[in-house]
Amino acid sequence: MFHRIRRRSAETLPKVGEIVSCRFPLEEVPERPGPKARPALVLSVSRASGQSAPAVIEVAYGTSQERAARGKWLRIRRLEDLLEAGLHKPTLFIFGKTARLPFTPSFFAFQNGADCRLGKVPEGLMQYLRTGLDTGVSSALNPERKVA
Repeated sequence: MFHRIRRRSAETLPKVGEIVSCRFPLEEVPERPGPKARPALVLSVSRASGQSAPAVIEVAYGTSQERAARGKWLRIRRLEDLLEAGLHKPTLFIFGKTARLPFTPSFFAFQNGADCRLGKVPEGLMQYLRTGLDTGVSSALNPERKVA
């Protein structure tokens, strides 16, 4: 299955709840882009104060590995949700593994002038994301299991 590619200006910032293609940094070298592009969920966007400084995008790490489901997470796995999110397989977004990254082509995978956005969190799951962000990423982000 192929991701939808949207042509937008690289200067157009992603929004909270959008899923982007990101070279998430390795823990050993957090200041450098990671070796491969992977999905990441946008948690916040901070515009730069200066004209030349890039905006800063906070993202949550995305993985298809079920064993990564510790702490707070959001899973997208239904076919219709995957299509809206621009994902080709079930994905967990881990809220204990986030990064604040400059919005530059080195961290965000712009390919052939295409936008780095893959899709967005489906509206049915956005309520969990909004609740979690309002309360500092709470147990509301785990819609598939109860957390005490």
